[in-house]
Amino acid sequence: MSFDDFITFRKYITPAFVTIVYILGALFITILAFWLVYESTKGGYLAQLYGVFGLMTLIFGNLFWRLVCEQMVVLFRIFDELRSMNRKLGRREK
Repeated sequence: MSFDDFITFRKYITPAFVTIVYILGALFITILAFWLVYESTKGGYLAQLYGVFGLMTLIFGNLFWRLVCEQMVVLFRIFDELRSMNRKLGRREK
């Protein structure tokens, strides 16, 4: 990767960051879910609701976060495939 490719946005660094952001987000969602389940053990008015919401956050929160991050990666992979097709067809990149 040359500096020119970096400056002209021919090479993207975002896919590597998406992986890091995904891991941090998944950890945060999981910790939040376990905290909600822990809060449900203390009893009180909303205890059962905290427990259910914690389990839903653990499952659906992580699933939703995975889908969001995959969507970002797919956009970059589509771009890479289109660039590869252009090279195979002999078209010049601008």
